[in-house]
Amino acid sequence: MAGQDKVTLHGFWASPYAKRVELALILKGIPYEYVEENLPSKSSELIKYNPVYKKVPVLVHNGKALSESLVIVEYIDETWKTGPKLLPEDPYKRAQVRFWANYLDQLFGSMLNALKSIQGEAQQNAFMEVSHKLEVLEEGLKSFYPDCAQVDAASVGLVDLVMVCMFGGRKVQEEVLGINVIDHEKIPLVSAWITALGDIPLVKEALPPHDKLVAFLKYDGWEFELKEHRLEQKERDMGKKCEVKLHGMWASSYSKRVEMALKVKGIPYEYIEEDLSNKSQLLLTCNPVHKKIPLLVHNEKPIVESYIILEYIDETWKNSPRLFPEDPYERAKVRFWANYIQQQMIESKSRVIMSDGETQVKESKEYIEKQKVLEEGVKDFFKGDGPYTNGQNLGVLDILTVATLGFYEVQEQVFGVKFMDPEMTPFLYSWVTAVNEHPVVKEVSPPLDKIMGFLLYFKQNRPIYSNK
Repeated sequence: MAGQDKVTLHGFWASPYAKRVELALILKGIPYEYVEENLPSKSSELIKYNPVYKKVPVLVHNGKALSESLVIVEYIDETWKTGPKLLPEDPYKRAQVRFWANYLDQLFGSMLNALKSIQGEAQQNAFMEVSHKLEVLEEGLKSFYPDCAQVDAASVGLVDLVMVCMFGGRKVQEEVLGINVIDHEKIPLVSAWITALGDIPLVKEALPPHDKLVAFLKYDGWEFELKEHRLEQKERDMGKKCEVKLHGMWASSYSKRVEMALKVKGIPYEYIEEDLSNKSQLLLTCNPVHKKIPLLVHNEKPIVESYIILEYIDETWKNSPRLFPEDPYERAKVRFWANYIQQQMIESKSRVIMSDGETQVKESKEYIEKQKVLEEGVKDFFKGDGPYTNGQNLGVLDILTVATLGFYEVQEQVFGVKFMDPEMTPFLYSWVTAVNEHPVVKEVSPPLDKIMGFLLYFKQNRPIYSNK
């Protein structure tokens, strides 16, 4: 990158999410200005640059702002080619890194939830969940990253950054909070990995000092930080045989995402319908962590998690149309709004579906409020050259949005509340309507009467959510 580059990082010294970005900049040798944020009284710059979440970290590169730490680290790796590569070049290995980085984020979220639980049985159960997830990680490392305990400054990657910033201060956590998260006997590989990361001089220098972290954890600021937390190989021989299989379920919007992507890219594949009440042994073997669909098997290599699969498809098959933009900044913006759809929109929609009465009406209104944020945020992607974010072709945001909102009319008939309001979000409504008319979307969408029957059965058998 050019010498005139200006990079500013807005962070908070105790935030593991800001710290992973800071470490990425240091490892890549990128000069940057650091702005320490006071989280109880956030700066106007932070709120301007991250109006959706209003949280750290925020990276500003030549006036262009990015938020969400994993999105930022990928942007750094794709923009600055100097220094160590934080993600591997091979699409399959990169997909694995993304999976385990997301898994670690979810694991850390479970730990924070455990810390927020009241004392006694509730907290004990929460920590048992954390312990189980760490044991799953231990098993996963044996195949994904068996030499993790030999990591050094030259080999640190994304998943290392996530791990050390979240668990590098485990001794302080154990000392202050009286919890033993890392059981060295049960998870020796995880323990050795954390120790090796903490011994890297650059990492050791960047992590918060022991005494300062102890004081912070004993102070009320820890409670504030807990509340702030949110469950924040390409084909070398194109002539060789390429086998693609998709394990899915006809009513799953996550499976439909992958089907649409494969068809948009023109990739031949075999579809295998899974009975979720009696999952196939192949599904359980290839996705032992979550045991869920969709599962993509490409030349016998399994890839799980629908969004990770979409990125893998676009990075492995380089032909047009591309699902993600080529420009790193535009790609990072797409990833941000993709995360918003998955984390905010889908969670909100789930609360509507799983509630009833006045609670359901309230959740419906909140869901539409989140749609208003999405509508405003995605307008910049439409350049006037077509009805989709990718011009005349479907892009990843079109796929995610139609998979989430495409059946709003049937959902309204079944649940009796609004799932979309054309008057409140006219631009979003027009967008979803246009995407629903795309030939690929029509091809993969189940018949409305079949969806209606599925939703009616679900409604009769669902547990009811309450926000009280």
